[in-house]
Amino acid sequence: MAESTRSRIINPTDIKWNDAMPGAPMGTIPGVRMKLLWSDPPTKRTALMIRFEPGASPPMHRHVGDEILYVIEGSIEDDAGAVTAGNLGYRPNGCSHQVKSRNGATVLAVITGGAEPSKEIGNTPRSQIISLSELPWHDGIAGVRQKRIWEDNAANRHVALARFEPGASLPRHRHTGEELLYIVEGSHADESGEVTAGNLSLRPNGCEHAVNSRNGATTLAFLWGEFKGGVAHLTLNRPDAANAINLEMARELEEASLKCEEDPAVRAVVLTGAGKMFCGGGDLKAFAAQPPAELPAFLKKTTFYLHEAIHRFARMRAPLVVAVNGNAGGGGMSLAMAGDIVLAVGVVDIFSAADYRVAQIDGPYAHESDADGARS
Repeated sequence: MAESTRSRIINPTDIKWNDAMPGAPMGTIPGVRMKLLWSDPPTKRTALMIRFEPGASPPMHRHVGDEILYVIEGSIEDDAGAVTAGNLGYRPNGCSHQVKSRNGATVLAVITGGAEPSKEIGNTPRSQIISLSELPWHDGIAGVRQKRIWEDNAANRHVALARFEPGASLPRHRHTGEELLYIVEGSHADESGEVTAGNLSLRPNGCEHAVNSRNGATTLAFLWGEFKGGVAHLTLNRPDAANAINLEMARELEEASLKCEEDPAVRAVVLTGAGKMFCGGGDLKAFAAQPPAELPAFLKKTTFYLHEAIHRFARMRAPLVVAVNGNAGGGGMSLAMAGDIVLAVGVVDIFSAADYRVAQIDGPYAHESDADGARS
């Protein structure tokens, strides 16, 4: 059965407190309880409500991935300072710290990845405190204002606070990415029902709905993979591995190409790479890590998804703009050549292949380009 694209209301009062999450590396933490509100195992994303008793202090740990949290009540602190009620904290990938709450706190945490025990802070990224009162409001749709809290453009992730005036409404729209919404105060409603203060709403990719707020509301939105003004922004996001294509990335490219091809709201697609490289081609380390007997099947799976993605990108209705921000080698070259417009962003030597046969690794889906970037 196909997964529903309707919005879903999450009521924390219906979810029990746990002393630890299944598989949590640090086990039970005295004075700390959690509610698992939502999770997406394939992308290692989790939303938790965490209750700190007065004096609770989890052991020092290191973030493998990142975390953004909103303090609902009370305060928590680490070496960067205290995050008080109504404000947010951001813990970047690699951040090592020890958290404590002198007088207790309740926190909403959205985590990508996880955490592992750590013995020292060392020279690691520090956590950040985000004070909402210092951020300006921006006018949007009539009756709705927004504060842009945090964004990760490379991965198309955003966090925003929205204020709905009484009677404000959003016209019917389609989500081309996911949204997890927390109602800070007030309420708003769609076809799935009314979401009241302290509850959440999950809007999955493909969700179509209209939203209204009879008496006003303040909402905190966590968004992934949003489309802006009909333009889909896609980023190859493995900068530490030269954005090399492994099986997971190939599969995600195929899924993204399908969404871009089938969604009539997408009028253009922009593809680029995170970091200094556009794409180094196939992930040779991932290939070498496979048992010899399993390698042929692994290569077939990876190239199948990549071929399908390039095929769709090259032939879909919406034009593809490829912003090549560094070297494009092997399969990365073929991916770049699928673009209707190919732009070199701040580099000179961008395309590379060991020889013609390597350049043609993507077979019929490899393309040549003239000086204007048009496919031939």
